Amino acid sequence: MTARREAQRLFDELNTRYFRGRLPRYQVRFVRRLPHGWQGSCDNEAKIIQLLHGVNSSSRPPLRHLLLHEMCHIGLPDHGTRWQKRMHRLAELGEDWARKDAAYYAEMTAGMVKVFSLLKDAFDSGKPVPEEFLREAKELCAEAAFGSGLDMRPIFRVVKK
Repeated sequence: MTARREAQRLFDELNTRYFRGRLPRYQVRFVRRLPHGWQGSCDNEAKIIQLLHGVNSSSRPPLRHLLLHEMCHIGLPDHGTRWQKRMHRLAELGEDWARKDAAYYAEMTAGMVKVFSLLKDAFDSGKPVPEEFLREAKELCAEAAFGSGLDMRPIFRVVKK
């Protein structure tokens, strides 16, 4: 069985086991490159899950984890609270790693809220934003936006002025 067929079979199996078969059928494809060092992506318009070529059951993360992570994005473009709830449900059903994934993205989301609140305060007051804060904020935003496709550069250009 080809890797693509095996991944598609696994999608169907995981959909039945963890989502009661309620997720729409997405095509699973392997690609040679994805943006920003991603290992997988979910295109809700095209109904395609793309996985980095070479991902398999022995890679880190394993195919099963990566596919479930992307399946939790079906209908959800980001790592927000609805995505996190899906991941927690996977953990309750025995996928312990999913709880750690959800906690990581919850922390990133909380950090983003704090950063944007501080940036808004600085912007509203007209005070310059310290370079060190901007550097740290950029790093946090890049990490948090990692799976969202957001480009944070325009925000920092405005804040820096």
